[in-house]
Amino acid sequence: MLVCMRTTIILDDGLLEDAKKFAAAHARTLSGLIADALRATMARAQAPEAASTFELVTFRGDGLNPPYAWGRLSDVLLDQDIESLRP
Repeated sequence: MLVCMRTTIILDDGLLEDAKKFAAAHARTLSGLIADALRATMARAQAPEAASTFELVTFRGDGLNPPYAWGRLSDVLLDQDIESLRP
């Protein structure tokens, strides 16, 4: 025996009209369309996310070139900040 519950949901008028048209075009009921959409949304939320790929970009050499040598980097960045704040 199939037990169903009646409920009320609030939808944007345009969304409701689009959903009714979609259901009719695919020979489905609006209730069936909403139920399937809820099941799909919940299944996606429970599925583990695919790991994103990460590419480590490296370079050859001795590090930063002047004037951005490690020893002066904080001074250069501070100078740039001060310059950007001047009217």
